[in-house]
Amino acid sequence: MEIKKAKVLMFDIEEFEIDLDNFASIICRLLPLVDVGESPFTGKLYKGFADIENNCWLVRTEA
Repeated sequence: MEIKKAKVLMFDIEEFEIDLDNFASIICRLLPLVDVGESPFTGKLYKGFADIENNCWLVRTEA
């Protein structure tokens, strides 16, 4: 079994001009939307935010 290290991006939340409480609130709302999926047509792997109930991506990028 291969274990891959996660890519971690360091950033300062002050760059976004929000406080830590609001940042945490946004993250808590977004985390349930995180998804990874493979295109049945191209076989490409995508990651992003998805509406699982309606089976559609809100925002995606190649993984």
